Amino acid sequence: MSMDFTGLCREHSFETAVALCRRCGHEYCDNCVVYPFGAKKPVCKACAISMGGVRSAAGLPAMPPRLVKKRAKAFAKHIGAAGARATSAGGSEAPDDGPISDDTSDTDTAPTTDWSQPFD
Repeated sequence: MSMDFTGLCREHSFETAVALCRRCGHEYCDNCVVYPFGAKKPVCKACAISMGGVRSAAGLPAMPPRLVKKRAKAFAKHIGAAGARATSAGGSEAPDDGPISDDTSDTDTAPTTDWSQPFD
């Protein structure tokens, strides 16, 4: 198996991959990954269902643990190199302006309706 990483989620081709599944070894985004064993051992949802015994054929075939570890190490290096390239090329992340507050509660003046009275 090659160590070519697309950097995109296997299920959502428009999302950036953030982790490799520790069972099937594929790349997944935040929406597709769960952490049943802690932050260092992500598992895709399909493999988590399979591991939990809900549906035995839910996930992809499991990769050998040695290969998954090798891929995880290469993926971490790939992610680190991609981040270094983005910052050295002048790209920067969007500034964090803090939490966005929804101050529309002061302007919401919906009319109140008395539902206890019958309609005319």
